[in-house]
Amino acid sequence: MLAPPLASTVSAVISLGFTARQTIPIVFFGFLICSVVITLTGRMGATYNIPYPVIVRSIFGMYGSYPMICIRAFVAMMWTAILCVQAGDFLGCCIEAIWPSFKNFPNHLPEGANITSSGLLTFFLYWMCQTALALMPMKKLRILFFVKAIVVPPTFLALFIWAAVVTKGGGPLVTGPVKLTNPYMNTAYSALTGLNVIIGLFSSLAVNMPDFGRFSRDQFAGYHQFFALPVIGTLGSLTPIFVTSAHSYLWRLPGEPVQWYMPAVIRMFDSRAAKFFTAFSFMLATIGNQVAAGTSRKDNIVGAIFIDNQRRYLSIQ
Repeated sequence: MLAPPLASTVSAVISLGFTARQTIPIVFFGFLICSVVITLTGRMGATYNIPYPVIVRSIFGMYGSYPMICIRAFVAMMWTAILCVQAGDFLGCCIEAIWPSFKNFPNHLPEGANITSSGLLTFFLYWMCQTALALMPMKKLRILFFVKAIVVPPTFLALFIWAAVVTKGGGPLVTGPVKLTNPYMNTAYSALTGLNVIIGLFSSLAVNMPDFGRFSRDQFAGYHQFFALPVIGTLGSLTPIFVTSAHSYLWRLPGEPVQWYMPAVIRMFDSRAAKFFTAFSFMLATIGNQVAAGTSRKDNIVGAIFIDNQRRYLSIQ
């Protein structure tokens, strides 16, 4: 929940013209709907100790499950690619905080590539680290998730407090009026569009929640997720709103768009220590998000297609 995709999702809701006062209820009810599906699908895995591909086969049959599996694998690959680029930028912020000369890294790529040589380098370095962790068994990654649980929430809280203090209450994104950006939709339709955006953030995770639930030792465990997702997700969504508002208050020039891309916001920090630890925390959150819900889930799902006929030649690793 506390990961960079949350900022992108909240920005999509606010881009409809809402402020934080309207966005927070939309986020809460969107996560509440997702929590129902996540809790129920997780119960399937916890009860029968089976992953998503097996449940899909029980519904659609052996061959009918292949399209469902391929669609889920495609979504996982898209998320992996997008977040690897973003996490590479977080790694670039960490390197810039340690060695400021990295900002002057020569670029040999054309402007149409939409990425610089330094960005491609950090993307490759991050991808190697994430791939190494993805090859580890899930049970051995408990230390990673334990560290993430200790580091990431305080970072979100610290950024929220800093932004609230700097803007003296939140700024226009929090206290400003509603200005709908689509003239063809009224407030109700815009709210439904925002609700759909929030549901889309966890829709892919909701269908393959049995991949996590099957590791549970108790079939009745996990019901707290029904309450955790709406509460923690809604509180976590306050941080990107306030941080973006602080960026607009401190650094945005007239005529420039609102900056939601967190690596770009972090690069504006004057303190090298704040830049490093904030970027490292967001990179750690991305690694945990990707290893748990991205790469390992994709490998598990794609392996379900080939493992029966090519057991000798293809494994999940």
